[in-house]
Amino acid sequence: RHSLVKSVVYNTATDADRRRVHDALRAESDAVGRADLAVWHAAAASAGADEAIALRLESAAESAGERGGSASQARLLTRAAELTTGGSLRSGRLLNAAEAAAQAGAVTLALDLIDQIDIDGLDPVSSGRVLQLQALVALFVADREGVVTGAAHMLRAAELFHGAAPELEQRALIRAFEILLVAEWAAQDVTLPELGKRLADGVGVRDGPMSRILRGLSAHILLPYEQAVPLMRDALAALSAMDDEGFDSGTVGVALTMALWDDRACVELLDRSLRTARDRGRLREVDTTLWLLGLVELVRGDPATSDRYIEQVRELRRAIGYSAEQVVNAAFLAWAGAQLAEVESIADGALVTGFAGAWTIAMMGVSIRDIADGHYRDAYERLRPMVTREFLQVTYQQLPEYVEAAVRSGHAEQVRGSVDRLAEFARHAGTPWIRGVAARSAALLAEDDRAEALYLEAIAQLSASTLVADVGRAHLLYGEWLRRGKRRHDAREHLQKALLIFERCHAPAFAGRARRELEGTGVRAGVDASRSADDLTPQESAVARLAASGRTNPEIGAALFISVNTVDYHLRKVFRKLGVTSRRQLSERFPTD
Repeated sequence: RHSLVKSVVYNTATDADRRRVHDALRAESDAVGRADLAVWHAAAASAGADEAIALRLESAAESAGERGGSASQARLLTRAAELTTGGSLRSGRLLNAAEAAAQAGAVTLALDLIDQIDIDGLDPVSSGRVLQLQALVALFVADREGVVTGAAHMLRAAELFHGAAPELEQRALIRAFEILLVAEWAAQDVTLPELGKRLADGVGVRDGPMSRILRGLSAHILLPYEQAVPLMRDALAALSAMDDEGFDSGTVGVALTMALWDDRACVELLDRSLRTARDRGRLREVDTTLWLLGLVELVRGDPATSDRYIEQVRELRRAIGYSAEQVVNAAFLAWAGAQLAEVESIADGALVTGFAGAWTIAMMGVSIRDIADGHYRDAYERLRPMVTREFLQVTYQQLPEYVEAAVRSGHAEQVRGSVDRLAEFARHAGTPWIRGVAARSAALLAEDDRAEALYLEAIAQLSASTLVADVGRAHLLYGEWLRRGKRRHDAREHLQKALLIFERCHAPAFAGRARRELEGTGVRAGVDASRSADDLTPQESAVARLAASGRTNPEIGAALFISVNTVDYHLRKVFRKLGVTSRRQLSERFPTD
């Protein structure tokens, strides 16, 4: 029989017949001990409001939530609300259903449920929950107004929770910090110092892990670095010690670990967040955590791993019914060798939707690409306003790039303060990562009698971290310094190490710079021959061959019956897999007759 026969029979039956069948199925489900199915059939058999069934649905929803079934929980709660007469009880059930739907990634359903709530009849705590949910959903659907005002709305939710729901108040304050990082300098109705003061006020609301996290975050915003470090470390310890039920490190974990230059703790927290979110069926959290992992892998200098995480975001979006075409990490494109004009266009698109944080990350990627390509003045001019417009740990990560771009473009005196600041971070944070980048940055400014020791220290420290590309960059800078000192033999050793690292982590622009430097020592370094067209999928191979023959993206899309965005996506993967950065190089790998 055709798969649609059951659907046709069901939908052509009368309401009365359908209810009789569901009632019979309810009885049979009860008889075999399937309470979950029984309550669902009982709800379908009901012709109107039924509080007894609504209560059973709520109980079943709670069980589904405990098993990690957020989507099932949302469906059960939605039906419970439908069987409830008007008033606060119905609004409460609608709100519970909306929260479960949002956790499951069903944001359209969540918004629809919110629209059905009688907002005027809500108590302060429920009103705060609605505000909080609206702010979180706005991030998922990229609603600009919701993104830029989200932190302020979270602070308003915290006010509504004050005195009645201390745990919700503290969670709302933490989420306000997370949303402000997303909107960054584009945020409206709240400033960073105002947020820091409000976080500090929330410390005393309730003792426990969230109090310690709030203390660390407020210190990060308001206190000098040396005073903030021990409080941030305590906040990180509190976050790590939370049980899985209440654990969600998210952006807070990234912010604290990046501020402390603790690369290992950052990845460990995000891996745990991903695992717990998946176990609990919280797809919105899975989506966010995968995206954060993709960004962190770029900070660690591993574009290949970053791309795998972003592809998982696309797969998740498609699985829950959303377009994946717009899931593009612009910073990754810069690392992977895309045209910078394209990257800037994507970044500007993110800014239009209020995601100034994503714009900043993309511009960092473009600046790093400029440095890799030797366009130091462009990188310096791009980074200078970003560093001037300081924003917590975001700026900390910009300083090493700013120093290299400035020194190489003739602005060394302008970045001595930045080098001193990196040294201060190294003294107080003390991780191999910051010690390494501080030594590398100091070497760029040092006289020759001190520079070599600093380069060697940078290599040693960074080799003890997980920062793959930073190790390569330390070897690269040292090799360049040795070559200019006419120590060609020594230079080759470090430049070859740098090239191997960049090829392994799929950073073609830096690999190209290392090859050029090696050729300056008399060594011919060709494109990585280990990367073969055999590594491509059939679709990627077809796109690559058409591009190599001179076809434009629209022409390739028309030939293969795929969208221009899909063509672009496949080409980026082809470039990464083959280690090329242009169509000209691609044509060398796919010669035409």
